[in-house]
Amino acid sequence: MLRASSPKSVFVRQYTRVRFGRTEHVRKHWRSNPNQLSLF
Repeated sequence: MLRASSPKSVFVRQYTRVRFGRTEHVRKHWRSNPNQLSLF
């Protein structure tokens, strides 16, 4: 079970971004927790 204080994964919501001059549509997904950032 995931704990809010120390999640092993973080949820990324759907968004649109421009990268290298191209528009990208990112789907919602789970990814590993970035150790260098504190989200909570």
